[in-house]
Amino acid sequence: MPDEDNTLDQLRSRAERALSNKDDTSSHHDEQSIEDLLHEVNVYQVELEMQLEELRQANEELQATQQRYASLFDNAPVGYVVTNEQGVIRQANSTAAALLRVDSLQGDTLAIYIDPASQDAYHLLKREALSASGPVDGEVRVRRKDDQTFHARLIIHRMNNTELRTAIVDISPLKEAEESLQRSLAREKELNDLRERMLQVIAHEFRTPLTSIIVYSDLLERGSADLTEEVRSRRFQTIRNMVWYLNNLVDKVRSVHRLEEGLPELNLRTFELLAFVQPLVEDISVLNEEGQPVELEVICSESMVMVTWDQNLLRTILMNLIGNALKYSGAAVACKVECDGASVRFRITDEGAGISLKDQEHMYEAFYRGENARFIPGTGIGLYVVERAVAAHGGTIRCVSAPDQGTTFIVELPQHAETDSLQLN
Repeated sequence: MPDEDNTLDQLRSRAERALSNKDDTSSHHDEQSIEDLLHEVNVYQVELEMQLEELRQANEELQATQQRYASLFDNAPVGYVVTNEQGVIRQANSTAAALLRVDSLQGDTLAIYIDPASQDAYHLLKREALSASGPVDGEVRVRRKDDQTFHARLIIHRMNNTELRTAIVDISPLKEAEESLQRSLAREKELNDLRERMLQVIAHEFRTPLTSIIVYSDLLERGSADLTEEVRSRRFQTIRNMVWYLNNLVDKVRSVHRLEEGLPELNLRTFELLAFVQPLVEDISVLNEEGQPVELEVICSESMVMVTWDQNLLRTILMNLIGNALKYSGAAVACKVECDGASVRFRITDEGAGISLKDQEHMYEAFYRGENARFIPGTGIGLYVVERAVAAHGGTIRCVSAPDQGTTFIVELPQHAETDSLQLN
C-alpha cells in the first residue's frame, strides 16, 4: 500500500523534527502543530482499524466460501477425485470413497480401481484429457475394493498444468434399463417371428383340409342322388376327418399361445403306469394309417408301478413322440419303459431318416421343421409342446440321432412329480 507508506514516512519525519526542535525552541513550540499531528495519527489509526475490520470480514467470507465449496465437493451426489498427471489421487470426496467401498482414496492410483478390461479405455481417456481444452468423457467398468464391478462414466477435466479432476458417475441403472429394453425388443422380435411362422403354418396346413371339405361338400350336394350309400358315407367320413384334423390343429396352436407365458399347469394324479400306457400305445397303433406296429417293452422290477403325473400331459408326450416316430419311419417303432424306483424312462426309437445335428439344435422351438420334414405334413408344434410338458414334471428329454440311422427320444420323469396337493384316484 504505497499511500499508507508515504503517510507513515511523512508523519515520522514531522514527529522527528518536532522532537529535535523541542528543546531549542520549546518556548516557541507550536502547540497547534502538535495537536494537528496527533489528530492525523488518530485518524490514521482509525483508518487502519477499519481496514483491519474489512480484512477480517473478507477473510471470514473467504473461509465460509471455502467451507461451502468443501461441503459441496464432499457431499456431491457424484464421485469426484483430483489426481496428478500420473493418476495419483490427491483429493477425493466421500461419495467417491463410498462408491469404491473404501475409507480413503488419497494416495491411491485411480487406475487400480479400473477393471482390467477397461484399462486401455481409461488411459486413452486420460491422455485425451491432458491435451484437451475442455472435459472429455467415456464409459469404463470400475472395480470396487470388494471386487464387485459396475458400469461408470468418467468425466475428466484438466484443472491446471499438474492436476486432473475426474467425476465418476455410476450408470449401472441406465445400463440395466438399456439391457432390459434390448431383451424386450429381442422378445418382441421372437414373438413377431413366432406369429409369422404360426400364420405360415396355419395357411399351409389349413389349405389342403379346407379344399377337401369344399370339394367333397360340392360333390355331395351336386351328385347326392347318384351316389351309393357307401360312397356317400366315405365322403362324409372324409369331411369329418378333415374337420377333426383342423380342430386338433387349432388346439395345438392355442397350446403354443398358452405355453409362451411359461410351463403348463400340472393336474397331478397318482395312477398305475402300465394300465395307462398299454392301452394308449394300442390306440396309437390302431389309429396309424400305415399299419406300422408299435412294440411296447416294459423293464420294471414290480408288476404295478404307481406314478404321480398329469395324465393329459403324459398322453401328449407319448402321442407326439410315437406319432412322429411312425410318421418319419417306414418300419416298426419301439417304445421301451424302464423303472428304477426313483424315475421312469421312456425310449421311443424309430428306423427313419434321422435328425441332423443342425436340426437338433432347434427342434424344440415352436413351428420349427427340419430339412427331412419338408415334404411330410406337420406343424412343428409337437416337440415344443412335449419339451414343455416334460419340463413341467421336472423331467428331461434328449435325442440320440444321426442322418439315416434312426432316432431315439429318451424322456426321464421323476416317479412322483412334486406338488403341494395330490389328487388321488
